[in-house]
Parts: sequence; C-alpha cells; structure tokens
Amino acid sequence: MNILHLHTSLNITCGISKTIYLVAKNPEGMHKHFVLALNGDAEKKFKDSNIDVTFLYRNRYSIIDIIKIFKFLKLYIEKNKIEIIHSHHRFFDFISYTLSFFCKIKRITSVQSFVYGKKLFSYKSPILLAAGESVKQHLKNYFNIKEEKIIVFNNFVDINEITHNADKKTVKIELNIPENAYLVGYVGRFSVKEKGIDILLNAFKIFNEKHPCSYLLMVGDGEDINKISIPKDVKIISSKENIFNYYNIFDCLVLPSRVDPFPLTVLEAGMMKTPFIGADVNGISEIICGNIDGLLFEKENVNMLIEKMELFFKEKEFANKCAENLYRKILSNYNYEKATRLLNNIYEKL
Repeated sequence: MNILHLHTSLNITCGISKTIYLVAKNPEGMHKHFVLALNGDAEKKFKDSNIDVTFLYRNRYSIIDIIKIFKFLKLYIEKNKIEIIHSHHRFFDFISYTLSFFCKIKRITSVQSFVYGKKLFSYKSPILLAAGESVKQHLKNYFNIKEEKIIVFNNFVDINEITHNADKKTVKIELNIPENAYLVGYVGRFSVKEKGIDILLNAFKIFNEKHPCSYLLMVGDGEDINKISIPKDVKIISSKENIFNYYNIFDCLVLPSRVDPFPLTVLEAGMMKTPFIGADVNGISEIICGNIDGLLFEKENVNMLIEKMELFFKEKEFANKCAENLYRKILSNYNYEKATRLLNNIYEKL
C-alpha cells in the first residue's frame, strides 16, 4: 500500500514533522510511505533515514502556486501509484479532497490544533485523526463534524529516538550555566498567545529573586521572544536537532500554555524522566494527573506556577517520583508500537 503524507512545513523540532518521520521511517509489511511538504529544514533528517521526501517550495497563499501544487500532486499520485493520502494540515485536506475527483485515492487527515474560520473548506476527509479529546470536541462543536468520522489518535514517542550524546557538565559549560545551578526548562514555540511564555518569564523572575542559583533555559523559535521583557539568568537558544541534550539537564520543565491540544513536549519530558509542570489546559491535563506524574497550575496564575516550582525545588525526591511515574505512563500509553499498530489498522480499513 502506497501512502502519501502531506504537510505544509517539515521542521526538525516540529511535533507534526516528528510524527510523520516516525510513521514513515519504519514501514510495516508492504506499506510504502512517501512524504511531501512545501518547505522546512528537516530534509536531511528524512533523507538520512531513506524516507522518500519531496519539497516543493511553493506558497500556499498564492493562487498560481496552488494550481502548480495541484498539478504536481496529480502527476505524483499517478506516477507513484498512491492509494492513500494522509494530510497533516487542512490546506492539504482540501487539496486532497479536490484531487479525489480526478484520482482514485482514499483520504485521511490528522488534526493537531484548534483552528477557526474557513469552515466550508475545512476537514473534508472521511476520517479525521484528532490529537486528543479536546481536539475531537473542537471538531464536533465548531466544525459540526459527526462523531463517527473522528478517531482520537494521540501523539506518541519512540524510545529509540530519545537519545542524548553529551553529558550534563559539558552542556552546561557550553551554555555558561554553573554546574550546580537549578535549571528550569522550556521547549517549544516562543508564543505569548498560545504557549504563555510571558507567564513563565514573570514567574521565573520572582522565583529567581528568591533562588539566585536558578536559571531558565528556553529552547525554541518565534518572534514573540523579542516583544517581552527577559529577566536575568534566562538563556535563550534556537531549536536544536538533538533536543534531548537539553531535557537531560533540566531540573524541571514548565509548559505554561494558554491553549495546547496535545503537546509532544510532555511526552518527551516523560521519556527523559524530567519533572514536569504544566498549565491545566486541554491536552496537558489529558496526560498529567496532578501530584502523581507532574504538577498542574491554573492557567495564567503566575503565583500558583511559582508555588509549583517551589515544590519541585524543595522536594527533589517527590519531583523525581513524579518524573518516574510520567515515564511509565508514556512508555505504556503513548509508545511508537501501539500508535503505529492503530494507524496501520486504520489504513487497512480504508
């Protein structure tokens, strides 16, 4: 069975790109996966794993480029005898819907986020894979999608991909962080509206005044980081391919999101046994059971976030126990083998 994955942008640290990579790198049985994107920085990563990947470098907001994308895909489907198109963005969901009038293909679309508008042109696939229960409810309530069309398909991780190749001391030296510093981590987009990085920075400023031995390391990209005040002892670096070198040095990781459908960051933190603190929203609270495998704080409540950071700082044994429990949960419920088995069953039914 030949399956074509379509996404707007394939990037090294993008959660959706990581999912496509994991599905395509180890095809099961007679399945062959093809991957096509408009742009991104992950081409080498995909090709190094012998994944058949193509980058079109087209603008999805240009009518001329949309026509060129459509024509290219029609020929690509015919040439490679594509049987299933798996879209990972609603732009390609609509493109594949249009292609279905010209090509004999089956269609499926993954939905990883809460999007709005363009109802007439959104989610035409007969099967939608919702990243979590909150995404499923959004599809039902906002887009009026029938429940029988939606399958909850959570993000997942492959333990074989969770590697770090540098010891803690070396990484801290490179970052000019004292070896004995208490290090709070953040991994993700530098977004105020969705990821709430302003909440974390405000909380850390107060936390750092009380605990001068603390640092905050933020790993990611996004222009919002230039729009807000940065306290002292905050280190900011762009997204890295081997992100787990940084998870490995965090004493805790904070995800202060205002909205977060089903963050891969939580799963990666769990697999690295990094104590986790997150806002009590959407997909974060679907994964984290407060005070058992992590800590939750009320969305936008800076003081409550500081309290949770203080708790992990003072109770390191408790923090490590939570991290161990999260590791076991992720290993059991959000693993590569379980996820790909479910996905292959869906492909077969299509």
